[in-house]
Amino acid sequence: MAAQQNIESELAYYSKMIKYREIPVHAERLLGTWLTMCTKIFEEPEHVFVADVTESGELECEDLWLFSRHYAIKIEQFIVNTDEINVYGIEKPITHVLIKATDYDFKDFDARSKLSVCIKINRETQLTLLASQGNCPVLETIIGYLTQP
Repeated sequence: MAAQQNIESELAYYSKMIKYREIPVHAERLLGTWLTMCTKIFEEPEHVFVADVTESGELECEDLWLFSRHYAIKIEQFIVNTDEINVYGIEKPITHVLIKATDYDFKDFDARSKLSVCIKINRETQLTLLASQGNCPVLETIIGYLTQP
């Protein structure tokens, strides 16, 4: 499994990713705004994940996910969406997880690495999360966090 990460290391990674991939500068401000809002309304997020692979497989900063002890919060298209969130309750133990790794060995990643997970977080909700390259270890941490008893 990946080195133990936390929300601070994940935010630092995304800060670098935003600059490297030339994602709009305001993405970092929006991420901070969503974190603050979700902390006030729900509970303190313990992990953050920015989906960087679209359903069609293109690399693009897409959805923002915040994970806390009891909630998974999704802000679709968080770069342009400023007023809508989806909140899902997390029921443990998780009953189903499907993980697919492509050119990722859970130790190291390269430009071809991809990781995806389909995870049933409650009776009605199955999440699909996709990651590429350096985002794979972050998703690996999220998988571990969600599947802890």
